[in-house]
Amino acid sequence: MNDKYSEAVRATLRRSGIAIALVILAGGFTAGLMLALPMPLAARVLLATWAACTALHALDRALRPRRLRCDCEGAAEVDGVEGRLQHPCFVAPWLTVVRWRPHGALFDRTVLVLPGMLPAEDFRRLRVLLRWR
Repeated sequence: MNDKYSEAVRATLRRSGIAIALVILAGGFTAGLMLALPMPLAARVLLATWAACTALHALDRALRPRRLRCDCEGAAEVDGVEGRLQHPCFVAPWLTVVRWRPHGALFDRTVLVLPGMLPAEDFRRLRVLLRWR
């Protein structure tokens, strides 16, 4: 592998307007669908409230900047929590999904990275590292 990609990729992920818009749209449409279901009003309101709260939680996570570090040996660190990269990570020009598992955890976690969240060179380096690691 080239020396340019043998080091760790360190980045602070910025807010993404696309991610924020998608979360708001998905939450709004889901709450609307819940209200349109043929069931008692109390159940529809409860489901719509659950959908809105879930969307607000996702929006809170989308608005927080995250620190990410990955290296060629498979080590990962997200917001100060160390772990290992897991296979497969999804890599495309329009979206990258970093799958990782914190040390001692049972389940994988994911970090979605859209092009506007990183400088173009860092986004490219992260994609190359994940694809060819």
